[in-house]
Amino acid sequence: MKFIYRKVLFLGLLSTPLIFNFPATAQERLIDLGTTKQGDAIFLNTKNIRGTRFAISMLYGSGMMRRHYKASCGESRLFRKKVELISSNGIVVDEDKTEKELKYKSTTAAGKAMKIVCQRVGARGW
Repeated sequence: MKFIYRKVLFLGLLSTPLIFNFPATAQERLIDLGTTKQGDAIFLNTKNIRGTRFAISMLYGSGMMRRHYKASCGESRLFRKKVELISSNGIVVDEDKTEKELKYKSTTAAGKAMKIVCQRVGARGW
């Protein structure tokens, strides 16, 4: 029951800008990238995009997981820079800074986010 409540609360927070009449910039801050196999939302917070660096977030246990990436738009390459596990009170409880190159796939959450980021920076071909 506790997990379902957190899931509903999390999804409610994601949809809040859509329910209320916020300015367009607030509505575009969180972009839905799909769901995990467990049905939890995966999203990109556009406020945290820095050049071609970005992070995607999703529920994980009672907290949240945030994966940080760097895109090489011109080469269609994607690099995972770090993974953070964040507790329900917002504290980073675990962090993996192992860098890894991932194959770009347009259907994955990271691939969808990369497309958005590369379009924002005006990279050719995106």
